[in-house]
Amino acid sequence: MATWTVNRCARVRPLPSAQGPAFEIEAPVRGESLRRTVVRTETMPRAHDFLHELSAGRLARLDLVPEEHPDELAGWLQTVGLLVPAEKAPLPVAFACGLDSGWPSGRARKAPAKGKGHVLTPGLADAEAVPLPPRWSSPGETVWVPDPIGLPVPLGLGTRDADVLARLRSGRQTASGLDPETRQRFTDGGLLATPARFERSCADWQVKLAHARAAIECRGYALLRQVLPGLLLGGLRDYARELAASGFLEQDDPQARGAVARDEPVAAWLQRWMAPVVARALPEPVQPAGSQLLSCRAGASVERHTCGPECAYTLLLGIDATPSDRAGSAWPLYLEGAAGGGRVEVRLAPGDGLLFKGRELAHFRKPLARGRSAACVLLHWAEARPN
Repeated sequence: MATWTVNRCARVRPLPSAQGPAFEIEAPVRGESLRRTVVRTETMPRAHDFLHELSAGRLARLDLVPEEHPDELAGWLQTVGLLVPAEKAPLPVAFACGLDSGWPSGRARKAPAKGKGHVLTPGLADAEAVPLPPRWSSPGETVWVPDPIGLPVPLGLGTRDADVLARLRSGRQTASGLDPETRQRFTDGGLLATPARFERSCADWQVKLAHARAAIECRGYALLRQVLPGLLLGGLRDYARELAASGFLEQDDPQARGAVARDEPVAAWLQRWMAPVVARALPEPVQPAGSQLLSCRAGASVERHTCGPECAYTLLLGIDATPSDRAGSAWPLYLEGAAGGGRVEVRLAPGDGLLFKGRELAHFRKPLARGRSAACVLLHWAEARPN
């Protein structure tokens, strides 16, 4: 017999409605998906009255057990996900980016591993360079690591790694004196770099973004390979997997082959974080117009469509793919209507980005092959409005 427990991750919020007072319930269920229910006083008066008694927004002070409620109400609480079997009760999902986040297997590791000429990356800072992501989790110290793309990347360090960094900063430790594994981890994380190589990488990204801007103006789309730093990508991949496993994504099709979170907090942070890069790659000022985190299984597809009027541009970021995360085997996206005519096939490895005029270029995806899965983030942008 199932043991039912309160779903502490469920949210209940008042919903403005022309048809009278209403509440919306969002209840993740581990191993399933997000359950969304709208409760109106005229259609479900008893349930509406019950929700009205709860404190605004969350179930923090609610201790429900089925025995305390009539069978009808207990059954309803189970149906909407406010009560769940103990084994399906989700936990809050944390977002972490650290040296152990996992380097993408399809991306070459940073070199050289010997550490010759390596020093602490210029601009490495403890102070918060930009607001930390929501749900941020760090085992200890958080540092901000400059990336050649021109953005600071938050990196959580455990006690051992923080101690190594402190010794490097004080001069008590040199990069060449580190053991090879630690040196490689610090290089992959961007904590160590050769100044000349770092400057070349920064200059390369300046050129790539200038080329992207020209490509957007000319043909309506631009490909940005490895636009996401490796360890940040690893953190996003792990976070998206746990969101899906814990039921925080909402089914996007009747066959449950795709699940989505709209304006998910970490995806929304990613959009704000990437805004300066997007601004350098576009020919006109823009402002955020929403985000989506999408997780797809075999059989999922994307119907041919163009984006809505508010989505002048879309940045599509690959963040996960199984069983292979290499670009050559990636789930293709097709663009139609680009300058030059014809259909363009684009394959994104995790960490790659496609910036395109989603309102002008029709785009679609054929069914994802058997045995495959993929996850991506879509960041939408509208033309900036005058203040």
